[in-house]
Amino acid sequence: MVGVLGTQIARKDEQGVNGIWPQILSIVLGLSLMAVPDVADYSEPARSNSLIFGPVIASIATLAIWETTRGLRWLNLPVGVWLIVAPIPLQYDEVAAIAHSVIAGFLLIVLVRIPVRSEERYGDGWASLLKR
Repeated sequence: MVGVLGTQIARKDEQGVNGIWPQILSIVLGLSLMAVPDVADYSEPARSNSLIFGPVIASIATLAIWETTRGLRWLNLPVGVWLIVAPIPLQYDEVAAIAHSVIAGFLLIVLVRIPVRSEERYGDGWASLLKR
């Protein structure tokens, strides 16, 4: 199945998932963190935390769509951990805000950890410079 940017969206094989769907779902998760605080009328600091980390998640996931920058997805791992623990130090008031933050953090960690197979090798990093 051909998807966005001409890459295959979801073909599973023994080496992992080939595609961009974990990043697309991470973008949707980031967008939900930006939208829900206004819709559900979260109080501070839950509202600010969601409005700060929603764009961070979406931006990192957008950069990780391309195969050459797919490793950037790991930057969302500490963000996911923060979303899980944030209700404690920030003392969220609403149960909905706590649930949304914890569920979003858990889903983000799952999406980051999905093994994604690369179709091509790009350069060999610093080793390619030393071979010359």
